[in-house]
Amino acid sequence: MRAVKKVQAFAQTVLTVSNPHSLNLSHARRPQSTRNRPAPQPTLTFRTTMAKRPHMDCYAVGDTADFAKTVTEFDIYGFAGIVGDFYAVHLNEEFAKTTRFEKRIAQGCLSVGFLSTVMGYMAQKAPSPGAVSYRYDITFNAPVFIGDTVTARLTLREKDDDRNICVFGAEVTRQDGTVVASGDTYLKVL
Repeated sequence: MRAVKKVQAFAQTVLTVSNPHSLNLSHARRPQSTRNRPAPQPTLTFRTTMAKRPHMDCYAVGDTADFAKTVTEFDIYGFAGIVGDFYAVHLNEEFAKTTRFEKRIAQGCLSVGFLSTVMGYMAQKAPSPGAVSYRYDITFNAPVFIGDTVTARLTLREKDDDRNICVFGAEVTRQDGTVVASGDTYLKVL
């Protein structure tokens, strides 16, 4: 019953915030018992914090995890087939020779996929109901070529216990140490 009242209060708030002249409520009637009472005035309340989830303690600033893989031609074709990225710089060697890369490169989002794998490792640290990744702020810095071995690494930089969020510094590097993608990823602890 409390939940229903909260939803009704929210609906009244939304109606109050809306332009009352744009709503046609002539068909709506109040129940008999409330006709002589003034309408309740909705109040706006904002909740800026959530209850800290006990599973936030599964994570500590400085935690790291990584995933390494040698990128093959099959990976690039498979990824193209799954997401539909058939751009010639990924699949056509002759075209790729005319670009600044001079040979085929992997799709940038393939590197993000490797980061997603590591986010899955981090999410698994929390017992049920677990955690989910929900945001990736990634910049592509350099190409990944066929035959490169890349390592995707996440390092927990910041914990926001009020919002149950872990912010990870994200980096994908080639075997020679070149950073090919970097940024931040965000994990929401449920």
